[in-house]
Amino acid sequence: MKRLFHRLVAVWTSLTLLAGGCVQQRYQFHKCCDFDGYYTDVATAIEEPDIDGCTLDEVRFATKPLTLQDFEDHKIWELSLEEATQIALANSRILRLIGPIGAFRVPSPVPDNLTRAPEAAPSVYGPALQESNPVFIGQGVEAALSEFDAQLTSSMFWERNNRPINRTAGNPLFSTIFQQDRGVFSSEVAKTAATGSRFFARHNVQYDYNNNPARDVPSNFDLNVEFGAVQPLLQRAGVQFNRITGPNGQVGVYNGVAIARINEDLSLADFEGNVRNVLSDLERTYRQLYFMYRRKDIAKEGRDRAHRAWQEAKAAGNEISAAQAETEFFRFRGALENGLRELFATENRLRYLMGIAASDGRLIRPCDEPTTAKINFDWCEIHLEANARSIELRRQRWKVQQKELELIAAKNFVLPQLDAVALYRFLGAGDDLYHSNGRGLFPYAGSDAYSSLFTDDFEEWQLGLQFSMPLGFRRELSAVRHAQLQVAREKALLQDEELEISHQLAEAVRNLESHYVLAQTNFNRWSAAKHELELIDAARPTKKFTDYTALLNAYGKLVNAEEDYFESLLLYNLAIIEVHFRKGSLLDYNGVYLAEGPWPCKAYSDARKRACERCAACPVNYAMSRPAVFSRGPAPYDPHCAENGMLHEGIGGPAPSGESVPAREAPATSPLPPPPAPKSNGEPKPGPTTAQSPFREIRLGGGIDESEPADPPSGTTERPRIRLVAGRE
Repeated sequence: MKRLFHRLVAVWTSLTLLAGGCVQQRYQFHKCCDFDGYYTDVATAIEEPDIDGCTLDEVRFATKPLTLQDFEDHKIWELSLEEATQIALANSRILRLIGPIGAFRVPSPVPDNLTRAPEAAPSVYGPALQESNPVFIGQGVEAALSEFDAQLTSSMFWERNNRPINRTAGNPLFSTIFQQDRGVFSSEVAKTAATGSRFFARHNVQYDYNNNPARDVPSNFDLNVEFGAVQPLLQRAGVQFNRITGPNGQVGVYNGVAIARINEDLSLADFEGNVRNVLSDLERTYRQLYFMYRRKDIAKEGRDRAHRAWQEAKAAGNEISAAQAETEFFRFRGALENGLRELFATENRLRYLMGIAASDGRLIRPCDEPTTAKINFDWCEIHLEANARSIELRRQRWKVQQKELELIAAKNFVLPQLDAVALYRFLGAGDDLYHSNGRGLFPYAGSDAYSSLFTDDFEEWQLGLQFSMPLGFRRELSAVRHAQLQVAREKALLQDEELEISHQLAEAVRNLESHYVLAQTNFNRWSAAKHELELIDAARPTKKFTDYTALLNAYGKLVNAEEDYFESLLLYNLAIIEVHFRKGSLLDYNGVYLAEGPWPCKAYSDARKRACERCAACPVNYAMSRPAVFSRGPAPYDPHCAENGMLHEGIGGPAPSGESVPAREAPATSPLPPPPAPKSNGEPKPGPTTAQSPFREIRLGGGIDESEPADPPSGTTERPRIRLVAGRE
């Protein structure tokens, strides 16, 4: 016996070494010297994926960009801010952001956020992706609810046993070889309720055929049907806990329905903030482009004036004045060329934000003039509005709510685990599993297992308690302390964010007032420079005029004063945008309201079916386990009220009943004259025309329906309202 054992060990060791690999020399009868077809030079190569092309027409049909050499070969596209907003939102499946704009005198390049970090790019699919996220960490509401779905598990195994038995040979009562055919089948349906209770119904069937001579029949079927329930009494008990952690939650891992719901609210806040940022970048760039046109026109006018002075000085024989005028001419010419370069860069950035081709033979020119009216904001009102409507503050409040719920769940894990267990079982046995003519009960030959099960002769039940707890609760107490620190941090962060937004709003209001006063001063300076030039021009027809230095200085003063005036006017309009940005009303200021698109048709039929089921069902009273409310409902403003004209500027929502709704900030009479309109080459203005509609619906990233223009109602100065619809694809 020992020799056989040693041989088996040696054979097993040899097989193991061979399986691990051996190095041996291979000999071939025929040798081939051409090995090029049997190996590759590299293991990894750069290859292209095999996908269908999805290039946009704006990319395929882009033309050569405009430069200083072919600046005159183009058409002017008179574009309003409303049209730019509609085009940008309709082409924004991926939200293009350029970030904070620096000094407007230095044009910012087109950002490369999408090419550098495409995974972090915001899109219209963000909320839907969060809602449909199936991953356990950060899952959506549907995935969190699926953990409470009923689970069906089933198994079936067959086995054959043939083994020797250490018994005396020749004994008729016992066999020395045990032979058996065995089968096991089990099926269970389990359901976890919102209170943490677990209910199950289980069916087990066992088949046994063996050669034991002590058995009356060689084979038998044993089956049972079990109904049971496990109810947590301390740890994991209650609706609130299970909605925070889910039925499979662990210490420090909370992914219940409530947490998933808050994650969706966070994604909606991020989506709204990104849309707001897109509109902010778009309007800032639009106003910036307007200023670039003004700078270009001012430099062109200065160049022409300097050229005339140069020609007059040369004709008069005044070489010194002619040289000075020539220097001024080339200075203005350089300013004009530099202004054109910056204009092209700003126009390209605007095209990027609008999602259109980089060049199409047209040059965009803003046709909306900046406002020169003085706008007064009530500090107390906008300060409260910023605190109530700020997207960042709302997002942080959701984070505080999330951490407070996690603290509740962490405290629950400190409790011992005490479960009440109940089990009831029906049993049956027979020679056959089922027979229509079953003869008696087991162990008689021909007995029927299911017949004996339904006779209720064999029943069992069990009641009891299960208790377990770690001695010390070190990890659980550490989780509670960690959750408390997270709550404290998020609350402190919320308070400091409120302070920061208060400072930002104060700075925006201060800049608004300062730039308006500066615009008044620069306008008076511009008027004085024009008056000085008029006096000099009045003396020029006389033959005794030789002071070309004073004339050139007057040209320079006029150009600088005019440019500074439009610069301060631009900063004043940007300050208005900044105030609305900080107080959370930029979307309303641009007439854009977020709304959810329609659900699929099947969703409405399913909702009707569920409503009928709820009406026919009996209500469940959760008693003391009813979870606390953690949401206050919609945000401080209701986007749907915009259809009824209830949404207004300067407050957080419709006024209470019995109170009047204040109108949008009324601009006071301004001492600043409206700036003269830029020169036009007579090109027709493209875009929607004719019909007037106070409200227009745009599907984000879904194009523009030209059959529904959104011109403002006649007799009003408000911006047209746009409802931005995010569809469910």
